[in-house]
Amino acid sequence: MKNTCIILVNFNCGNQILSCLGLLIKEEVKIIVIDNASTDGSLERIIERFSSSVIVLKNSVNKGFAVAANIGIRRALRLHFKNIILLNPDTNFKEGFSKRLIQNPADIVSPVIKYIFNGKAVYDLGGRVNYILGRTKHKRFRSIFKPQVIDYVSGCCMKIKSKVFFKIGFLDEKFFLYWEDVDFCIRARRANLTIDIELGVVIFHKLKYIVDKPWNSVYYLLKGNLRFINKYIVWKNRIFAYSYLLFLLFKITYNKLLCSLGLY
Repeated sequence: MKNTCIILVNFNCGNQILSCLGLLIKEEVKIIVIDNASTDGSLERIIERFSSSVIVLKNSVNKGFAVAANIGIRRALRLHFKNIILLNPDTNFKEGFSKRLIQNPADIVSPVIKYIFNGKAVYDLGGRVNYILGRTKHKRFRSIFKPQVIDYVSGCCMKIKSKVFFKIGFLDEKFFLYWEDVDFCIRARRANLTIDIELGVVIFHKLKYIVDKPWNSVYYLLKGNLRFINKYIVWKNRIFAYSYLLFLLFKITYNKLLCSLGLY
């Protein structure tokens, strides 16, 4: 697939990105890795093992996901790739997944994303936006169903036709981490571009519970939510959105405290 490029952002991803790259080499696509100033040695190991088959771009500081992904996207567009796939390094997939995504004619396509939730496997088939609370709700099922109307798909794995960037621009770099995928899909919808879930492809995402995320990740998650509220929620609903965001802050803090005490 000469017209396809897969982009990964690395920030201390360790063995996960090495395993992911080992699988991606079999996809016969161009691979670009943008490193966000990793300190765990993963960048050096990527260069050592994959320098002949992967384009590696290095940032001197951690610029966040959106900025790093945009750097890779711009490089891919300069190389005239027609399809770009954003992929998280902590994913696992079967050979040929990228070909199936490309065959789907929609402008933005995500596979079914499988992950563990409350100890059981569930399948994420995109989601809807609550424009009162400024929150998103993933369509989560115990088995794969035909998705209903969705507002967005997860940036965990997202195929994007190059024409999309020329029409609506790049990822909003004011989202340092999280929410940039929802924002991008909303902008695409408003530009009459198509978004779909490819039911024929399932990838596994090693998703962390929020209580297991470090505090800086929680900070960027809530900060991204706040920016989303300010960008998309009409002023008369913002009191509900701000109140719910404050409730989430207290809930996360409480649960992380219980977790630290071994009570969660």
